[in-house]
Amino acid sequence: MRCILILLFVLLASPFQALSKSITIKIDAEESKKHKVYMSVFTQSEGFPDQAKKAKRNIVLEPGKQQITIRLKEQTLALSAFIDTNGNKALDKNSLGIPTEPIGFSSNPTLVFSAPDFDSSAIELKETSTVINMKFKTY
Repeated sequence: MRCILILLFVLLASPFQALSKSITIKIDAEESKKHKVYMSVFTQSEGFPDQAKKAKRNIVLEPGKQQITIRLKEQTLALSAFIDTNGNKALDKNSLGIPTEPIGFSSNPTLVFSAPDFDSSAIELKETSTVINMKFKTY
């Protein structure tokens, strides 16, 4: 009976595992060795990049943690992140609204006068496992 239950569980769980994909995010920033990284995972444009409450998932990486792997069912996602150099759990900005702490996005878009939109930061998870290097910039 026990073998039947285990076999049934494996058979039922397999299709769901096949639907999910993993992404490993490698943090490419010296500051992350000493400070926490706050990251939001968005699967749609609403709220991207700075409304963490509208994100699919929010992640806090402890100082020194240079990578994380997550699993998602969605095929398209965009990441936004910042390194909290002063420990206040918020992205600090100057009087013009320009971030004063390092920020990064999933596809490492070139930033000129504003934050990127969802489409320019989005990445497609085509393989079962994807690895990206997330670069951070301070302005």
